Amino acid sequence: MTAAIEALQILDLEGKLVGQAPDVSGDDLLRILRHMVKMRVLDQRMLSLQRQGRIGFYGTATGQEAAVTGSAYALRDTDWVFPALREMGVSLWRGTTTQEIVCQLLGNSGDVLIGRQMPCHFSDRKV
Repeated sequence: MTAAIEALQILDLEGKLVGQAPDVSGDDLLRILRHMVKMRVLDQRMLSLQRQGRIGFYGTATGQEAAVTGSAYALRDTDWVFPALREMGVSLWRGTTTQEIVCQLLGNSGDVLIGRQMPCHFSDRKV
């Protein structure tokens, strides 16, 4: 017997509210928005470096900021995260600095992963 998976639907295909929106405080909404903007700006700057040949690889999360941020917001601090390409915003949400991410992309001595992971597959055990 297969158990049915129930999905939560808030918006219909036209974007109209059809369900109950989750209760998120104004402070949290502002924090979420700022994080998505930070991700977009970081993407733009890192893609520019990649196009200049200053970093070897960069996969943007452009258009996926809400999915990455929303999933990070929903996690508990004790939850483990195994990010993949375009999901380093989760590490950023949990406290990794922009400098640490850039060091990993450049592959310099500030890389907390010590060169053991591809660019844009960022993880950090402290977060």
